[in-house]
Amino acid sequence: MGVSYAAAVQGAQYSTPNLNDAPSLVLDDSCLNLNDLSVTLVGKVKEFGSIIKIADVLSKEGFPEVVIRYMGGFWVSLEFQNANVKDKFKNHTGVASWFSVILPWTKTFVVDNRVIWIDIEGLPSVAWTPNSFRKIANRWGELLYAEDPNDNNLYRKRLCIKTQASGIIMETFKVIVQGKVFILRAREVIGWNPEFMEEEEEDIDEDNESLSYEVKDHNIEEELENGAN
Repeated sequence: MGVSYAAAVQGAQYSTPNLNDAPSLVLDDSCLNLNDLSVTLVGKVKEFGSIIKIADVLSKEGFPEVVIRYMGGFWVSLEFQNANVKDKFKNHTGVASWFSVILPWTKTFVVDNRVIWIDIEGLPSVAWTPNSFRKIANRWGELLYAEDPNDNNLYRKRLCIKTQASGIIMETFKVIVQGKVFILRAREVIGWNPEFMEEEEEDIDEDNESLSYEVKDHNIEEELENGAN
C-alpha cells in the first residue's frame, strides 16, 4: 500500500488522495437511470438493526410484494406494484413507526451518511473494553455495534460505525495506554451488505463473508455495558 513497516511504527496513516487535483469522470445522460421510479419511495429507518427485518415487517403490515433495496447508511428504497399501493403505504401508521423519514425518490437524492464495519488490530488486552472501542470509533463517527463482547478473540475487534467519511478507511495510528504507545491498525471491511430476511430465516450464512456479522437487534448501550461486566 506504499507505507513501510518503519513508517507505520512512526504513526503513518493511509490518506485519501486530494480529490481536488484528481481528474473527474463525466457521466452523461446515456449513463442515467431512465426507469420509471414514480412508484418508488426512499425511507430512513429509525434503528439500523431493523433493516434486516424490514421485509418481514412490511409483509405483516400488508405489503408483502414491496421490492426493498439497501442504499447505504440508514436508507432503503421501496418499490411498489402501483401508485395506489404506494399511497396506502405512505399513510399507514404501523409502517411509519419504523421510519424517521419517508420520501419520494428524486434524481437529486443522496444518502446522508455511511454505515461501515472496521477491523481494529493492535489494542493491548488491558484496554480491551467497550469504552476503548467507543473512543476509537469516535475517530470516524458514531459506534453502533461491536462484535460479541464475550468472544475469545483478543486480537481483532470488528466495529459497526455510522460515519460521514467518504473515503475508504485504512489507517495506522497511535494510542497511549498507561503511558505506553501502541500502534493500532484500522481497516474498513469492503463488500458487506444487509440481507432482508423473513422471520423464519434467522440464521446468517456462515460461508458468506458479507453476512457473517449479523446486526443484532438490541441497544448498543446495553451491549457495551454487558461487555464491561
